Amino acid sequence: MKLLSLSVLCLCAATAMAAAPRARDLGVPFEGTPGPLNAITDVAGVLVGHTTLRVRTMSELDRPANVAEIEAMRSLLAQALDEGALGLSTGT
Repeated sequence: MKLLSLSVLCLCAATAMAAAPRARDLGVPFEGTPGPLNAITDVAGVLVGHTTLRVRTMSELDRPANVAEIEAMRSLLAQALDEGALGLSTGT
Protein backbone atom coordinates (compact mmCIF):
# COMPACT_ATOMS: atom_id res chain seq x y z
CA MET A 1 0.00 0.00 0.00
CA LYS A 2 1.23 3.45 -0.85
CA LEU A 3 2.16 5.68 2.03
CA LEU A 4 0.15 8.82 2.49
CA SER A 5 0.79 12.57 2.47
CA LEU A 6 -0.01 14.63 5.56
CA SER A 7 -0.59 17.77 3.60
CA VAL A 8 0.71 19.74 0.74
CA LEU A 9 1.97 22.30 3.21
CA CYS A 10 4.10 19.70 4.97
CA LEU A 11 5.51 18.62 1.64
CA CYS A 12 6.54 22.17 0.85
CA ALA A 13 7.95 22.72 4.33
CA ALA A 14 9.93 19.49 4.10
CA THR A 15 11.38 20.58 0.78
CA ALA A 16 12.28 24.02 2.13
CA MET A 17 13.90 22.51 5.20
CA ALA A 18 15.71 19.65 3.44
CA ALA A 19 19.01 20.61 5.12
CA ALA A 20 17.44 20.58 8.60
CA PRO A 21 18.20 17.56 10.79
CA ARG A 22 15.64 14.76 10.76
CA ALA A 23 13.94 13.65 13.99
CA ARG A 24 15.67 10.25 13.80
CA ASP A 25 19.01 12.02 13.41
CA LEU A 26 18.25 13.90 16.65
CA GLY A 27 17.56 10.67 18.52
CA VAL A 28 13.74 10.83 18.50
CA PRO A 29 12.62 7.19 18.61
CA PHE A 30 10.15 5.90 16.02
CA GLU A 31 8.88 2.38 15.58
CA GLY A 32 9.70 0.57 12.36
CA THR A 33 12.04 1.57 9.60
CA PRO A 34 11.97 4.79 7.58
CA GLY A 35 9.81 4.78 4.47
CA PRO A 36 11.08 5.69 1.02
CA LEU A 37 10.81 9.43 1.71
CA ASN A 38 11.95 9.32 5.37
CA ALA A 39 9.23 11.89 6.09
CA ILE A 40 5.74 12.39 7.49
CA THR A 41 4.53 11.45 4.02
CA ASP A 42 5.51 7.88 4.92
CA VAL A 43 2.68 7.74 7.50
CA ALA A 44 -0.36 5.75 6.35
CA GLY A 45 -3.89 7.14 6.53
CA VAL A 46 -3.26 10.88 6.25
CA LEU A 47 -5.62 13.32 4.51
CA VAL A 48 -4.90 16.60 2.72
CA GLY A 49 -6.52 19.53 4.54
CA HIS A 50 -8.92 21.77 2.63
CA THR A 51 -7.67 24.86 4.46
CA THR A 52 -4.09 23.80 3.73
CA LEU A 53 -4.88 23.89 0.01
CA ARG A 54 -6.54 27.31 0.37
CA VAL A 55 -3.55 28.72 2.27
CA ARG A 56 -1.16 27.45 -0.41
CA THR A 57 -3.14 28.92 -3.31
CA MET A 58 -4.94 32.03 -2.06
CA SER A 59 -3.65 35.37 -0.80
CA GLU A 60 -6.87 36.04 1.18
CA LEU A 61 -9.01 33.33 2.79
CA ASP A 62 -12.07 35.48 3.57
CA ARG A 63 -13.54 35.11 0.10
CA PRO A 64 -14.48 32.34 -2.33
CA ALA A 65 -11.65 30.97 -4.46
CA ASN A 66 -11.52 32.09 -8.07
CA VAL A 67 -11.26 29.70 -11.02
CA ALA A 68 -7.44 29.83 -11.17
CA GLU A 69 -7.14 29.19 -7.42
CA ILE A 70 -9.55 26.26 -7.59
CA GLU A 71 -7.54 24.79 -10.44
CA ALA A 72 -4.32 25.22 -8.43
CA MET A 73 -5.95 23.47 -5.44
CA ARG A 74 -7.08 20.62 -7.70
CA SER A 75 -3.55 20.26 -9.02
CA LEU A 76 -2.02 20.19 -5.53
CA LEU A 77 -4.60 17.68 -4.33
CA ALA A 78 -4.01 15.47 -7.38
CA GLN A 79 -0.27 15.54 -6.66
CA ALA A 80 -0.84 14.55 -3.03
CA LEU A 81 -3.20 11.75 -4.07
CA ASP A 82 -0.64 10.51 -6.58
CA GLU A 83 1.89 10.46 -3.75
CA GLY A 84 -0.43 8.35 -1.64
CA ALA A 85 -2.76 10.70 0.26
CA LEU A 86 -5.96 8.96 1.30
CA GLY A 87 -8.23 11.88 0.38
CA LEU A 88 -9.36 15.40 1.22
CA SER A 89 -10.32 16.49 4.72
CA THR A 90 -12.90 19.24 5.14
CA GLY A 91 -12.37 19.26 8.90
CA THR A 92 -15.84 18.01 9.78
